[in-house]
Amino acid sequence: MIFIITPRNWKHTILLILLVTLCCPFSSLKAYGQEITYPVTTKDVYNIAIIHSFNEGYSMDRTIRSLLRQELEKNGINAYFKNFYLNCEEYESEEEEERRMYEIIDDAMEWESDLIALFDDQATYSFMACNHPRAGEIPAVFSGVNYPKEWLMREHPYLTGFCDRPDYIETWQMIERILGKVNIYILGGEAYLDRTAWQDIKDQLQGQEIIIKEWDEIMELTEQHPDSSNVDPFINFMDTDTTTVIRISGDSIPTRELLQIADRTFQYSTFLFTQRDYTIHRISNLFDRPGFTSINEGFGVDDHILGGYFAPIETQIAEMAIEINNRLQGIMPAIQVKQCDKEYLISWEVIDKYGFPLKIIPEEYNIQGMPYRIKYQNEIRIAIFVACIALIIAFAYLLYIYIREKNRRKQAATQLKFEHENMKLAIEGGQGYVWRYDGKTFLFDNAFITLIGKNHNTLSVKEVLSYVHPDLRDSLKQNVLNVMKTEKGKQEYLMNFTGKYEWWEFRYKVVVTDAKKNKPIKTVTGILHNIQENKDREEELIQARKLAEKAELKQSFLTNMSHEIRTPLNAISGFSNLLVNEPDLSDEEKREFVQIIDNNTTILLKLVGDILELSRLESGNMKFQLQKTQIRPLMESIYQTHSILIHQPLEFIADFPDVDGTIEIDVTRMTEVITNFLNNANKFTQEGYIKMGYSIDRIYNKATLFVEDTGKGIEEEEQKMIFTRFYKQDEFAQGAGLGLSLCKHFVEKMGGDIELASEKNKGSRFSVVLPLK
Repeated sequence: MIFIITPRNWKHTILLILLVTLCCPFSSLKAYGQEITYPVTTKDVYNIAIIHSFNEGYSMDRTIRSLLRQELEKNGINAYFKNFYLNCEEYESEEEEERRMYEIIDDAMEWESDLIALFDDQATYSFMACNHPRAGEIPAVFSGVNYPKEWLMREHPYLTGFCDRPDYIETWQMIERILGKVNIYILGGEAYLDRTAWQDIKDQLQGQEIIIKEWDEIMELTEQHPDSSNVDPFINFMDTDTTTVIRISGDSIPTRELLQIADRTFQYSTFLFTQRDYTIHRISNLFDRPGFTSINEGFGVDDHILGGYFAPIETQIAEMAIEINNRLQGIMPAIQVKQCDKEYLISWEVIDKYGFPLKIIPEEYNIQGMPYRIKYQNEIRIAIFVACIALIIAFAYLLYIYIREKNRRKQAATQLKFEHENMKLAIEGGQGYVWRYDGKTFLFDNAFITLIGKNHNTLSVKEVLSYVHPDLRDSLKQNVLNVMKTEKGKQEYLMNFTGKYEWWEFRYKVVVTDAKKNKPIKTVTGILHNIQENKDREEELIQARKLAEKAELKQSFLTNMSHEIRTPLNAISGFSNLLVNEPDLSDEEKREFVQIIDNNTTILLKLVGDILELSRLESGNMKFQLQKTQIRPLMESIYQTHSILIHQPLEFIADFPDVDGTIEIDVTRMTEVITNFLNNANKFTQEGYIKMGYSIDRIYNKATLFVEDTGKGIEEEEQKMIFTRFYKQDEFAQGAGLGLSLCKHFVEKMGGDIELASEKNKGSRFSVVLPLK
């Protein structure tokens, strides 16, 4: 439309121009003292340029685009997206990064963007720092910024958005609530965000009960230690009673040392991610420990991040979509930078991976990704329970009618069954008294009630126990408690039913019947029988057998002793006569005869000594002087004594460990035991070695003293009899066969045990096992 101003219509023209100016779709906005004007446009589809800090395909790339589209559609906005990637990790200087942002803004303006959406710190910083002359021509909204540069923000009032500044106090308290006092490792570098985050941590946590250290500080403390070569910084400079925050700089620490740190992390450690880039992501994969984060990047996609206190990506995108809608409508917010609402978030996948129990997670924490079957397990159980109750109620009436009629039919059958079992037990057990037990009281027949002089045939468990001998009451009480768990059985007790204690036998069987609601009822029915006469005959047989055994043992003893004593006496008598009656004997023959007489005298004295020892044992007159004794000095003394007695060419080995122990023994008796073992080993070993020694077992608190040889060994059948009296492995060998029997008695009197391990033609090992004191 063309207007020509003439003197005739100039007033109308001016009025029309004013109307057009007032109705022109422009909005004048004012923020932070500056006037900003954008054209207000109403479009079916908007062009929105999305600028990401990282490269294409990073962990949150697809999630951000999908969530942003959904949230914009909720606000009634349809948009075309064009994605630009800053690739901030590729640049060594800020200038290179800013030049790349400058090019991105050119491309976005050429695409005729209606709005620019910025994600994360680097994209937002570079957008402001590149000083593009056209950056303020279209609205720009940012999100995911942890540390907004406020001085730059004031220079760019057209840029608005949301930040999620980390709250390290809440994050620290969250870590301690879940893991307790731990070492918190922070991975960082020397970039702006790294330095800013580290300074913020120190500022926020100042004055808290927490230790804050650089890794280099810990290494300096280690090197200052007097013996730094043996100092482990993980143990000596980390107090597990206090949470310690340790910053590890990936820019300065060598790769080898970084791998060593990763290898040495232990259960009282975790990691806190203060930013997300590819360097930190790769380094974090070295540590197989659950970590925490103060930002939302990586949460839910990294299988190491357990949780953190931050604004979820869903919250950030939802608030950003509302802001984009307002900016496209020309509405400028009163506050340029807003703080997103934070939450305590936990990853279910990491809980499941590391096996964390749900009870350590506070109820107010939001667990992301928890399966419905676990999240709503109580509701599911209630639903199942209600369904079961409904089914039970539905069938209850029919079951009631069926069971009632069934019980009526079975009552007569049950009574017949009781009578049948009583009759059967009476036939099996002979003359006796019938009884029944229903789990509460005993019911006896009239004959038994007459016997004990009662006027009623029911007795409580307490009344029955009153008839039992005091030494057997606990046994009967326990058997009454367990009687329903058996099918049948019999028990014998001393009972005082007739004024004196006699042996009675309870023979019984458990009868199972059905009651209401299909629940089985158990009743015990049985026969009570007096077996005192049987016990008397049994005792007579036992005494007769003992007398026979004593007579046989005495006869065996006399036979063995007559043989063993006669042999050395004959030798002494014979060679003594030769010395007296043969004057022509040479000096060498005389010395040989004297030696034979001396040896047989020793044998005879040993035999008499063993008999006396056995006699004292039998009579109980043998005294033992038990005293606490060190093992090693005792064994060394015995070894020195026998080192010259072991015949050649046997090797006599002492197997004494460095550790010592204390046992309570009669030193004289224990010396006799070890000496007997050594004498037997010396007697039955022709080649190889004889070893004596001991071992200490602190786990089971016992000591083992042993003698081992490479002699003829003992067959398995003989091992069962080797410790019996008068048993001799070799009938032609000297001795009465009392040595090992006496040794066994000595050791048992001292509270120990004798053990034997032997194999035919390979050797034997005799051991004494005693408790340590």
